[in-house]
Amino acid sequence: MQITQRPTLRTMGFWSVLVLLACALLIDGSIFAQRQLRDKNGQLRNPNELLGPRDGIAGGPLAFRNVARQAFPSIVSIETFGRAAASCRGLGPVHNRGSGFVIAPGDGIITSSRLVAGADRVRIRLSDGTTYLASSVATDPLTDLAVLQFSPALNIPALPLANSDTTEIGDWVLAVGNRTTPYLLTNEQVSAGVISSRGPGPGLASREDLLQTDIPFDTVSPGAPLLNLNGEVVGVHTALGADSDVSHGGVVVPSNLLNRISRQLMDQGAVNRAFLGVSTQPVDSRVAQQLGLPTNKGALVNQVLPNSPAADAKIQTGDVVQTVNGIVVTEGHRLQSLADDLPIGVKVPVEIIRNGKSMTLNVVPTAVPAALLPSPPPGRRSLDTTPSRPLTGFNDLGAVVKPLTPETTPAWVKQPNTRGVLIESVQPGSPAAEAGVRPAMIIEKIGASTVASPADLGTVKANWAGDAGVLMLVRNSRGSRFLIVGGNK
Repeated sequence: MQITQRPTLRTMGFWSVLVLLACALLIDGSIFAQRQLRDKNGQLRNPNELLGPRDGIAGGPLAFRNVARQAFPSIVSIETFGRAAASCRGLGPVHNRGSGFVIAPGDGIITSSRLVAGADRVRIRLSDGTTYLASSVATDPLTDLAVLQFSPALNIPALPLANSDTTEIGDWVLAVGNRTTPYLLTNEQVSAGVISSRGPGPGLASREDLLQTDIPFDTVSPGAPLLNLNGEVVGVHTALGADSDVSHGGVVVPSNLLNRISRQLMDQGAVNRAFLGVSTQPVDSRVAQQLGLPTNKGALVNQVLPNSPAADAKIQTGDVVQTVNGIVVTEGHRLQSLADDLPIGVKVPVEIIRNGKSMTLNVVPTAVPAALLPSPPPGRRSLDTTPSRPLTGFNDLGAVVKPLTPETTPAWVKQPNTRGVLIESVQPGSPAAEAGVRPAMIIEKIGASTVASPADLGTVKANWAGDAGVLMLVRNSRGSRFLIVGGNK
């Protein structure tokens, strides 16, 4: 005989208490969650709404998404065209594609100097698809910064600047770009990482105090801003060091330096740097002991250029610079960046320690000699803003086509009896080249007309002279897509 045991009152009470506790936690959690989603008026907010930088998103699970979503309207895609430059691989005159942004309403667009180098026509695209041609560009190759300006000035939402001096190693950062590609109108990009180091940059930027991230350089478009989790610009990703083995990560011009350089580029068209004529190195504890220094702060002079302001002021090799114009030199490489901002032609005091004794010398900085500047020289230059000439027909596009036959059909064409015309060549700088038309593409449709042979090109129904351009359906090995060719909008 099987005997079943009824649950005791004590057991039933134990499980009842557990169930009540679980319910209480669920109810309290629900109330807590709703409390977090209420605004100042007590109304529930949409949990998917955009949270601003003051809503405490820095540690939230949607922080990356919200920072990127907030920044995208302020970031433009940039295409550069060099009509006189030879094209490569049949890609036409496009030098490069990258990103840009503004840091104050009505200001120019900040981007990479290398991106616009050699270009005489620069086109930007806003997040809504509107395009503009830049009227001028001012560049500073020493920091790989450039500012594009427009006439009239554009009204683009500005990104707030962070104080990069408070940015520390280990801080989370996002590189947010928007780069036009041959296959998409825009390509919004976000890469996350941390600040991995800071200090003097490679090559020409060795005079500056730069940041470095663990975000690989080739995953970010040139000119993309680097944002902290409050949506503020910490710096701009640059091409500095991209050709060296200094790092696999990205080099970043910090926001404080970015602000100083970009303001001079916008206001003066160039960066005016002062010149002392010395080379220095840091002072470590062993050097400080050898020289009898009280601390290891300062810049140790290891070379004085002849006929330079430093030589005229009797600065010698082995001197340790302590202050320049009243500003303390905390690290060896900081002397060069401090010297950049000195007034040119004005006597400034330089405090040094020589043979264990302090003394003050007066130096009159000069402008940086032309021989020490990069080539071509930095500064502002005008860009081509001439609208494309009106089109009267297909022949004005700058593309040469031939019939699509079994002999000329590319190997990637899988569908039998494919109709269209094959593009044989594209003239660099032509409307077709700027629109992304490339050799070996197949034109399937122009405007409202299907194209089956070169003879059809003279009878297609399209508004060639319209400002909006002509819609063209083309195909390559990646598939079919529409392009807009010509037009001045």
